[in-house]
Amino acid sequence: MWGRLSLQNKYNELGVLMKYNFWNSYSKIVKTKISEQLELGHNKFVIYPFGDIGVLTKYILNNVFNINEEYIIDNSQANNQNIFSLQDAKWERDIYILICSENSKYYHQIRESILQFVPAENVIDLFEDKYERIEEKKVYETLARLEEFIIHE
Repeated sequence: MWGRLSLQNKYNELGVLMKYNFWNSYSKIVKTKISEQLELGHNKFVIYPFGDIGVLTKYILNNVFNINEEYIIDNSQANNQNIFSLQDAKWERDIYILICSENSKYYHQIRESILQFVPAENVIDLFEDKYERIEEKKVYETLARLEEFIIHE
């Protein structure tokens, strides 16, 4: 019985440690990106979407930088009070959208959908190039193979 309890405690401690590492590493990314934007004079932000990283971003904006977000965009949580669907959000030129997702499944969908409503210069991707570099590398590898195929034909 004690061995099982000890194993459960270790499992719980590991979970806490993993959560801490998650929040710590993402906090650094979010703080850096927001600091860069503030240095550019950008101080009006929208959070999109509002998952775990969106919640962390809101916390950092509100408590570290003392900035209240203009609003939040999240289609699945939209309530038309402070969380809006992408289609209902009101964009203005001096508002910058913080993309708070690195989910590989929705990575491109989230970025493509926001660009239908907001100019690219107003989109701040907290995880830019995380998957783009991989895909770019694949494109170059494919082009190299095609070039090799054409040359040898």
